Amino acid sequence: MKIFLYYRTFVNCILISLWSLEFMMSRCFLLLFFLITNCFYCFADIQQRMHEVEKEYLNNRFLNTVFMFADDYKPLLTGAKGIFALNGEQLKANEMMPIASATKPFTAAGILKLQEQELLNINDKICKYLDPEMWGGKVPDWAYKISIHNLLTHSSGIAEYFSFVKLDLNMSKQEVHKKILQFVSSKPLEISIGKKFKYSNTNFVILGMIIEKVAKKDLANFFYDEFFKPLNMKSTSFASYSEAARIQKNVVSSNYPVRYFVTPNNSNKPIFTPVTADFLAVPCADGGIISTPNDLVKWYRALNEGKILSKKSYKLMTTKYFVAQGIESRKSYTGYGIFLTDLDSKHLMIHHTGKALGIQSAAGYILPNNLYYAILSNTMIKIPEEEKEKIDMKNPFNQLGIIYFRDAIIGAAIKKD
Repeated sequence: MKIFLYYRTFVNCILISLWSLEFMMSRCFLLLFFLITNCFYCFADIQQRMHEVEKEYLNNRFLNTVFMFADDYKPLLTGAKGIFALNGEQLKANEMMPIASATKPFTAAGILKLQEQELLNINDKICKYLDPEMWGGKVPDWAYKISIHNLLTHSSGIAEYFSFVKLDLNMSKQEVHKKILQFVSSKPLEISIGKKFKYSNTNFVILGMIIEKVAKKDLANFFYDEFFKPLNMKSTSFASYSEAARIQKNVVSSNYPVRYFVTPNNSNKPIFTPVTADFLAVPCADGGIISTPNDLVKWYRALNEGKILSKKSYKLMTTKYFVAQGIESRKSYTGYGIFLTDLDSKHLMIHHTGKALGIQSAAGYILPNNLYYAILSNTMIKIPEEEKEKIDMKNPFNQLGIIYFRDAIIGAAIKKD
């Protein structure tokens, strides 16, 4: 009898356990269903807000860009607005354009890849990788003190070469590098080494020289092998001298949009002036990449997902090293080849912009939302000196930069977080 009672008690316990398990599973299922449904509606709400802001912006303000905003899986907002050329041809979505200084994150990641391969160390001094003859025979004292880390964080103090050194596309790459190094070696450092941020394109030109020296291949092939091919970035390349010449000569029949200066005039139809340059800039590691919004979103998604760098290298790249004055209206910091901007107490933007004659670019991503974006333009604002006092830059009609569009869309996306 006792055995029977024990057996019945045991069976009851099993039945109660199964009933409890079934009840818990049903509750878990309902909770999971609720969370998925809630996420879906939240996502739909975010996308709707982004579309509404885009529509209002495009209807009321100037924009001449191609753009993409995306999440971890798919595009949320893509488009093109404006002219390819004044002949009436319009920009197409995912148009290829030069990205100028938005090249710098690729260069920084390239250096970190080489460190992962134990081919260099970011604490090495730059004199280790630059032959004395490149400096014109005399290596400046600071080349023995400045490290690769200082170049990556714009804390070297090395003088700016851009706009001061006129380079000829008929020159060899070695001649270009020599001319830049010999120019900056004759200039004093602008800040104490490693003490604060001072932006200089020269830092990244030198990093490009180091990559080519260590990797034993030119930048175009290095970027292709390490980044463009593995990430299937089919519309991205490092410009050759001939491509750079075609782009800068601003020929309408080119594969690339004609570049324009735009001058605000208190309306949403600014004045367009084709860009003319006194000299042709040579593509270097500070700004030589050509890309599309789609490919740039691929790049930043892969960077964030750990598909480009190791966790250690990614942390090095995204550490806040110095306050970066003058980069954004909000407080920003420099990482390795990127900037980190606190949008508010919850959201961090990891990004880089680019600007050159008739070129604007902005690309990056927002954490913790994992919102990726890329915006490219064939226009650049230019206000004649005599007109500056007449232009009210608080007037939205006169805010012609792509960062205003970027901030409007991102603001809509993170509004309720």
